[in-house]
Amino acid sequence: MNTYKANGYISLFIVVILFVHSIYELITYILLYYNPLATKIFGYLLGGVVVIHGVLSVINVYVKNDSKKIRYKKLNMKTYLQRISAFCLVVLLPLHIMAFGILQSTAFGTIYVILEVLNSLFYVAVYVHVAISFSKCLITIGVLEDEKKMIIIDRVLIVICSMLCIASVVVSVLTHITMFSM
Repeated sequence: MNTYKANGYISLFIVVILFVHSIYELITYILLYYNPLATKIFGYLLGGVVVIHGVLSVINVYVKNDSKKIRYKKLNMKTYLQRISAFCLVVLLPLHIMAFGILQSTAFGTIYVILEVLNSLFYVAVYVHVAISFSKCLITIGVLEDEKKMIIIDRVLIVICSMLCIASVVVSVLTHITMFSM
């Protein structure tokens, strides 16, 4: 199996873990029941697999010179958005991991608001990356070849990811305000 297909399968695994992690966190936040052990198990599993995905992506794009093979660059906005969102994920992931602890120990003020904004941007980057990358992943592993199906899958993922993103931002901010501003 080549690095492209391996990365494709890893990407599918990431999406499954991400959706489980996101839905679990939404439920626990709505119920105001924060379980640090379960959160860390899902989060660190997801983070570890994301690191492997990132390394394979760098190998595929830069070591194998895939970045020089992109034709019709002006038509590949999805590729640029995919890479920009990946960069944002790398930058914002450490902040997301530490957000709960920082918010817990920070008085409601400027740092608190900035952290909530950055954490919300992290959610946006995650779901933009998944929505853009999912059909490409299916093409890479050989499951998808039909362009009409690709468009349908892209639209379905945009809806799912938009709903999860909005829910994650709203529930996260409201729950943090409820937990930490009192």
